[in-house]
Amino acid sequence: LAPLSKEQLAAYRAVVSGNVLLRWLCEVSPGWRARVAADNAFLFKLMIEEIVGTSLSTFGNVVARLDRIWSEIDFVVADAMVAVFVNFMLMWLLSPMSVPSKAPGLLQKLPANVFERGKFSLAQRLGCGVYKGSLFAMAGFFAAFMAASLNQGLSKIKRSMDPDMPEPKMSPLLPTCLSWALFMFVSSNPRYQLVAGIERVMFANLPSAVAKTGTVSFWRW
Repeated sequence: LAPLSKEQLAAYRAVVSGNVLLRWLCEVSPGWRARVAADNAFLFKLMIEEIVGTSLSTFGNVVARLDRIWSEIDFVVADAMVAVFVNFMLMWLLSPMSVPSKAPGLLQKLPANVFERGKFSLAQRLGCGVYKGSLFAMAGFFAAFMAASLNQGLSKIKRSMDPDMPEPKMSPLLPTCLSWALFMFVSSNPRYQLVAGIERVMFANLPSAVAKTGTVSFWRW
């Protein structure tokens, strides 16, 4: 680990020693170790994002397909898998680390998120917003491509088993991917940046239980 204060090191050891899964993740992954050392609540925040965010998006997907849910349950599962990937990437990309970033050049000097604690200039914080937004856009493009590919593949398999099955309507691949990339840059990026900043203030100034309740309360608007 990078140089940590005695208090930070003690907090890291306390969190890791009390969770077998987290201890294993920190042992095998430098990325996990650096993020948990910088933010002891990282796993909690990630789990809230995955459980609440994925559950709500899947519920919306089920409601939208309610009249044909059993014939398209495989599409719902595929979309849920993509949602898990997207939620993980959004949390991972904005989490501070206890070690310097491996990003090239000037990108190493950018904060992990716009509101990360530290002596960062306004230009660095704005640069972080644009840089992380571009990463969000790439994640959105890839997720949309992955979802479309899974749905098209599942559709072909089902039609090969039942030639009389009507072909489901599929959105055009490239426009869909570009739309998701734009949405992630202009909508998800600033929202997640703001939530990361509010969570940092809560966990730094409120009792842990209160801060965790706040995280659950306005997890992602």
